[in-house]
Amino acid sequence: MSFPHHLNLYRFVFPDFKTFEIIICDQPLGSNVEAVKRILFNGEGIWLEGMKEWFSEEVREYIKKYHRIVKENADCFTTLYPEPLVPTLVEGVYANKFPQRKDGKGKVIWTIYNTNPFTVDGEIMAVEYEKGARFWDVGEGKEIKPVIKGGKAYLRLKLPPKEVIVIKKEGRI
Repeated sequence: MSFPHHLNLYRFVFPDFKTFEIIICDQPLGSNVEAVKRILFNGEGIWLEGMKEWFSEEVREYIKKYHRIVKENADCFTTLYPEPLVPTLVEGVYANKFPQRKDGKGKVIWTIYNTNPFTVDGEIMAVEYEKGARFWDVGEGKEIKPVIKGGKAYLRLKLPPKEVIVIKKEGRI
């Protein structure tokens, strides 16, 4: 099994120490939106400096989206129980898990990264299903209707190349 070179294992080994990534120091970031996506994938904070002109419109829009997602789900992104590289069903698609609680019940966030140079469209993950749980694509604000088989919820997603998405499970505690 291979995994993405940009996984920040320190983030997962020492979950009580929150990290903030500095993408580039004292110079423009330009249009490097993938660097911001990798920070979201790791569930980290981002250190920003510079003038508006240092960031392309695409990067500024992604940072706004990133900030909204992390702020709305701070209870999961600050968890003491993050899990790196949880299983997925597709080669080249990686996922990290950020459960609100140690037992994984209730709210859970997954950051999912398609490192492939092509769009993946299909069942990407199978996660434990708890009765009454609902799943959401947080970035799009759309509910995902999983296929339930054998106590698992199979999440069917369309994931463009080099894209990170955030999936939320809300369940009963």
